[in-house]
Parts: sequence; structure tokens; C-alpha cells
Amino acid sequence: MIYKRGGYWHLDVTVHGVRYREALDTTDRREASMLEKKRVGEIQQGKGASLTGRAFARKSFGAAADQFLEDRKPHISERTHQLERNLLSPLRKVFW
Repeated sequence: MIYKRGGYWHLDVTVHGVRYREALDTTDRREASMLEKKRVGEIQQGKGASLTGRAFARKSFGAAADQFLEDRKPHISERTHQLERNLLSPLRKVFW
């Protein structure tokens, strides 16, 4: 399925139980439709996600949250890092 958001067309499709949502970087509906078919074909051939994306998707919630915090740490203040770590605490209990 394609939809328009902010003037550009986006793709939202589920293939083999995995949802893919991405921008098609076009304002033309016909071009977006062609790009959607091409992208769905690529996904079905196994070219859907990068290797790092697949590895990240298979991590447990706790490990993914830790990686997220470490990746953001150089770009945010220490106080923001503490806040985000604290906000993840209840989620860790739920998604154990």
C-alpha cells in the first residue's frame, strides 16, 4: 500500500510477517506505484533489510535498548541520557 505524507509517497507493506515502511522519495503517484512494486520484489528476493538491520531486529529488548542508549550518548547531554535510561526502566520490566 502506498500513501501520501507531507507531499511525498510512502510504502507500507507486510511481507512474510515483517512490516516494511519507507519513503519512496517521489511526489508522483504513478512513479510511487512502480517503485512500490519494485521494492516489494526486492524484499521478496531477500534484499529487504541490511545485515545490521536484521541483526538489530533479532536482539532482545534489553540489548536493543542498551545499544540505542550507547549510540545516542555522544549526541546528547548527560542529563538527557539519564532521563532516557530512566524512561526505559518500566519498559524493560514489561518486555523482559
